[in-house]
Amino acid sequence: MHIGVIPVGRIDTKILKCVCDALHEVFGISAEIKDAQPIPDGAYIEERGQYLAFAFVSVASVGECDKNIVITDVDVYSPELNFVFGQAELGGNGCMISIHRLQSNESNLLEERAKKEAVHEIGHTLGLSHCQDKKCVMSYSPSINDVDYKGRTLCPRCERICSC
Repeated sequence: MHIGVIPVGRIDTKILKCVCDALHEVFGISAEIKDAQPIPDGAYIEERGQYLAFAFVSVASVGECDKNIVITDVDVYSPELNFVFGQAELGGNGCMISIHRLQSNESNLLEERAKKEAVHEIGHTLGLSHCQDKKCVMSYSPSINDVDYKGRTLCPRCERICSC
């Protein structure tokens, strides 16, 4: 199995590389940076001033690897939610994260948050649902405080369930 990491927007190579490393570390699956793609047509919703997350998942879903993750720097949302850090097809091959709301003045915090969110969303493509263990990377994180609190790895239960 192989994971493609697809930049959409202005994403620092350092972020892309640390995401690849984190995916390999947690799942034991090789990950590589793919060619940058443009923001998908029709993704921007003017009334909201945001982009529809699923449009980026669609870009990932047609990627050339077994699993693909788009990393973007624009503000994304999903219907019924004001914003999301990421979105995935449960058991599918595509997912996405946005670093827009993961930014920090602390030097390594953006990287740490991006790693967690990328592992979380790829976990969904591998069939993992949200976990009740707040320290597990698969825990639901509706706020930045939740992202910061959770760990970067799977809990023992999720590790047993993981289909990787």
